[in-house]
Amino acid sequence: MTQTERILKLLEDENTFGFNEIRLNPEFEQLFAGEETLINTVELFCFGDYQDYITNNSHYLNLKSGAIFKLKQLTLISEALMNNEFSYDHLKEKVHISTNSELERLIIEAIYSNIIDAKINSHNQLIKVNTCIGRDVLSVDDYNFGKLKNLYPNVKSNEDLYEGLLQFQNKIIKAEEYLEKINSQLKSKQSQNNEEEDETISNASVTPSLSRFSISSITNKILDSQSRKRKIGNK
Repeated sequence: MTQTERILKLLEDENTFGFNEIRLNPEFEQLFAGEETLINTVELFCFGDYQDYITNNSHYLNLKSGAIFKLKQLTLISEALMNNEFSYDHLKEKVHISTNSELERLIIEAIYSNIIDAKINSHNQLIKVNTCIGRDVLSVDDYNFGKLKNLYPNVKSNEDLYEGLLQFQNKIIKAEEYLEKINSQLKSKQSQNNEEEDETISNASVTPSLSRFSISSITNKILDSQSRKRKIGNK
């Protein structure tokens, strides 16, 4: 097996979705220098999608069905990383699929391969993505950074990821502050409720004695009044 055949086999491998290791492997440096379409194809699998392949077909090697299927899967990953919901029509345009059933087969295959975690809404023709695997990241120190960023504007750099992590961290901090505020309000409300309950219990403990005192007084007055009436009657 030649080095070119070896690389193409890796591009088609169903368990491989990261290709930077191939692109940056010193073992292939001389080969890539002499075969521009080969390195272009590896870069396509690192950072591009099926639309790039169709648009600039002469820029890449002619791909066999296995490699084309893998490129469509990579396109699906790219879309899932940018949006968590998209329509059938949008995705069919991206991967050049004409029928809904063919698109659903692609999605189902990706789900069973653990490439994405998604739900298919056939009735509304929507794909709802929960999570997905990542794609290769372009280092800002890469010798070809300018060229690749220009060819594949949606590619994420390591600086983009760092910025994304900072934004995510800030969201977590804000969420923690919000939860702390809510928790403080709940504690304050609970304390207020406890005070009101204590006051109610205190009042309830006093009221019965007052009631008993009032009834007792009234009863004594009635008895005293009746006793006086008897005395008057006896006279």
